[in-house]
Amino acid sequence: MTSSVIVTGGIPRPTRRERAARVRRRRRIAFGGLVLALALVVGLATSPAAEMLTWTVSRITQQMPGPGAAPVTSPAVAQSEHDAPEAPALPTSPSEPASPSEPAPPVEADPVTEIPSVDVPVVEAPAPEATVDEPADVIVEEPALTTREVQERLRDAGFLIGATDGTAGQQTVAAVMAFQRVNGLAVDGVVGPATTAALLAGTAEPVLAGGPADRIEVDLDRQLLHLVEAGTRTVTLQVSSGSGETYTNASGQVRARTPVGEFVVERRVHGVREAALGTLYDPLYFHRGFAIHGSGSVPAYPASHGCVRVSMADAAWLIQRVPDGMPVHLHGGKHVFTPSR
Repeated sequence: MTSSVIVTGGIPRPTRRERAARVRRRRRIAFGGLVLALALVVGLATSPAAEMLTWTVSRITQQMPGPGAAPVTSPAVAQSEHDAPEAPALPTSPSEPASPSEPAPPVEADPVTEIPSVDVPVVEAPAPEATVDEPADVIVEEPALTTREVQERLRDAGFLIGATDGTAGQQTVAAVMAFQRVNGLAVDGVVGPATTAALLAGTAEPVLAGGPADRIEVDLDRQLLHLVEAGTRTVTLQVSSGSGETYTNASGQVRARTPVGEFVVERRVHGVREAALGTLYDPLYFHRGFAIHGSGSVPAYPASHGCVRVSMADAAWLIQRVPDGMPVHLHGGKHVFTPSR
């Protein structure tokens, strides 16, 4: 039987099986080198595991044929686990030779750079919030009042007439505005924190100009009407007087102004009065066509053609309360005139 080794030019040519075995050995060498490098990086170069890896790589390197050496043929059938040669004892010290016949070259390891350990953060349950005392200058607002409670306080303070039904209608809004004006608050008809605090603390008493024991006093500067009976203020109402704007009537171009001075209630019209300049509700006339009357619009500023507007509910109450001949005193204001009679 002829040999399977082919000789070309005096140098034996390795067979396919020998070439495959050589490739496998190279792969094992590469793998062993990689494992050794990893062991050195993590600081295991002096441990028994690193020594074993070094010995294994050196043995594999020794078994690899050098240039010109005869190829080593692999058996056709791999040895079983029982037929495998006994593994040599591990070296007890890095200084001992890896092989009795040929010492392994010393492996010079690079200085080991310690890799900083990464601590995994431990997420703890949040601790309960500590109670912090509020600074002394923090003001805790009082709880809001209900509409009925607001009405009751306005009625007791002399700014609201009629039933306290818990409904914030035009009359209640007008009463809030009058209360705000007397107490030096922003006049918007809204019961906010400042208005609530004033209602809870009590109201300031309006300043009156004085006059007969029974009278209607209209403060045009502050847009307020005070009903005084037997020398005591009965109620203070929000009003809106002449705007000062120009408008046209039967006499031509005129300015919206309110008369000032001493007058009396001359006449009245119960219910609705349709006039050339608009609709009047329950008007109490005090000078010619000028009257105290109800209106659907009673803003916090002068807006009428010259009459004194009040809410429709207030006008309905006044016309039942005030007799003819009741003195009416109007004072102050910017858009006013004094009638010559």
